[in-house]
Amino acid sequence: METLLRIENVSMRFGGLQALKNVSFTVKNNEVIGLIGPNGAGKTTLLNCVTGFYKPVEGKVFYKGKEITGLKPHKICQMGLTKTFQLIRAFKSLSVLDNVLIGALLKSSRKNEAVKFAKEVIKTVGLEGKENVLAGNLTPADQRSLELARAIATKPEILLLDEIAAGLTPAEVAELVEILKEINKKGLTLVIVEHVMQAIMPIAGRIIVLHEGRKIAEGPPQQIRENEKVIEAYFGEE
Repeated sequence: METLLRIENVSMRFGGLQALKNVSFTVKNNEVIGLIGPNGAGKTTLLNCVTGFYKPVEGKVFYKGKEITGLKPHKICQMGLTKTFQLIRAFKSLSVLDNVLIGALLKSSRKNEAVKFAKEVIKTVGLEGKENVLAGNLTPADQRSLELARAIATKPEILLLDEIAAGLTPAEVAELVEILKEINKKGLTLVIVEHVMQAIMPIAGRIIVLHEGRKIAEGPPQQIRENEKVIEAYFGEE
């Protein structure tokens, strides 16, 4: 499989705080990667380094063999790397359709095509029939779905999901997992940052564990479950 994303020895500091230290891994085409670790492990910081919100103090990020370290977020998004946010960033005074349409227009200059695609994405995430509802009036679960739809609408090749299951009930998490499986089947590569283990263990082919800014483990879900370092650093905390 083609390597889409390569992260090489990425380090990030904020003043005297070492948020990331020499983190390296690759993501291949159509993989589902889980990125886990305790609070403060550096997971969101790493996604922000990949998508241009932060520039690493050391290390490099490559997408399809081209270095993208430090490029602006909108440039990286146009290239095919999109991330969701922990805090919902939808435009609350706009409808569901208009929110998703903003993302769809990134890759399509023809509004009719963009509207058609936006409606397809809305259906994919389970918001069909709510196209005209204002984003601010959605339930928390539907707002999470809208955040996912807005990201998918930009037609990424890699979708980076930052705690997309936060605040969801077990039934809603199960529905989300099925949606993610479906979009992965359609060819979308996923990197999922998550605390909710039932959202990541059934779908990830490989899991990377961060602790105190360092990568401490990498492997298939079962191997990670049995890793003593991971149990001590992460599962023991639970």
